[in-house]
Amino acid sequence: MSSIVKILVLSCPSRLTAQGFFGARRSINLNRTLVHSDLPPSEKTFDRIRQEVSTVTGAAFEITASALRVIMYHIYTNDKIFQRLNEELATVAMDYSLKQLEQLPYLTAVLTEGMRLSPAVASRAACTTNKDLFYKDWRIPAGTPVGMTTLLMNTDESLYPDPTRFDPDRWLASKTAGSEARKSLVWAEMYLLIAAIVPKFRFNIEGAKASDFELESDNFSIGTKAGCNLVVL
Repeated sequence: MSSIVKILVLSCPSRLTAQGFFGARRSINLNRTLVHSDLPPSEKTFDRIRQEVSTVTGAAFEITASALRVIMYHIYTNDKIFQRLNEELATVAMDYSLKQLEQLPYLTAVLTEGMRLSPAVASRAACTTNKDLFYKDWRIPAGTPVGMTTLLMNTDESLYPDPTRFDPDRWLASKTAGSEARKSLVWAEMYLLIAAIVPKFRFNIEGAKASDFELESDNFSIGTKAGCNLVVL
């Protein structure tokens, strides 16, 4: 995705600040924020800050890149989606804000569908509760690790008909599309990047098909066999 990031930088460098996401327009530096915070000295060691940066790198870059690969593949291999998205993006002014992009229903549906098919991690996410859980005739004692694999839930045919098909329309009648996470960094990156690239560039994707973006291996993150090249037309 490095070439895509370069395109974003060239297309709208001013949007790489915190404007419209954190409020006031200002650059964000994670290291400086941690070092000059009111955290105790034990939380400002080199190892602590390195771990924090590694977490942000994995969560903010790798997860976003994985979802964007799926989203951009389907945008640029489906003329209907490409045209409809362009028509909607043309309704906002060139100096759009993140808040304006969040109000675009089809863009939000496209991003939500991408997140459904590429939901960050492939591994089962377990959690515990301090209360007993009840499922049908089963009682699950408090403190028992319980978890589900997000990707399996997101491709449950009883919830999502034709679950492996990329279909943004399935979200247009829903009030939940993107509603829970639109203030996250990942959502902000995706809104701004797609809005910056799609109206200005047309790509031909070579050497890949939709099934190449499906789960092939659990690398904690979602491992796929997709290896495609984006060629500017």
